[in-house]
Amino acid sequence: MAPLGFTCSSKKTEQVAQAKTSISGMPDFLKQLPQANINVLDVCEDIAIGNDPFLKIMDAVDGLNESSALLLINSFEPTPLITILDKKGYSAYTQEQEPDLIHTYFWRSNGKVAEAADCTSQENSFEEQLTLFEGRFKAIDVRYLEMPQPMATILQELEQLPEDKALYVLHRQVPQFLLPQLKERGFAIAIQKASPSKVYLLIYKDKTP
Repeated sequence: MAPLGFTCSSKKTEQVAQAKTSISGMPDFLKQLPQANINVLDVCEDIAIGNDPFLKIMDAVDGLNESSALLLINSFEPTPLITILDKKGYSAYTQEQEPDLIHTYFWRSNGKVAEAADCTSQENSFEEQLTLFEGRFKAIDVRYLEMPQPMATILQELEQLPEDKALYVLHRQVPQFLLPQLKERGFAIAIQKASPSKVYLLIYKDKTP
């Protein structure tokens, strides 16, 4: 599975002003929206230096009103983010400007924002769960993979994980995009932060009724 990293260049900044020139298939809301009402957020640099842009993106989304939209610039379609925001009441529209340049717009659906689902990780006792799964977990290290490969790798491993075992993950940070995906798939997670750039995750089937 080839890495799908972000690539950044000044060309992207130059193309922001032209983001609305290709409107084939674009929703009417975006067609009619003044350029000044579109907030632009380029997360390439964050990804390039290993920072998770999730909180920055969510802050930008929370700042939207019924007459504004967010233009997110990255190098691939942010499917997990689209899923998360759809459940919060946001619509999305994606344009491929070129193979490594994707523009994704987000705006409030019907002028309303649904109550956010609880995407908080289950902060169970890490040591307690690790002891419980002693000898019954698989360990992987995703710290050096380019985004979004850490999440893709973890989800792929979970698909093959036996019900009675856990996945032990060494990560650079708490993977915010991953948390709601785990909940949807019926997994629980225990987290231990060792340092600002090292996090231990233990992921296992949630047996809670």
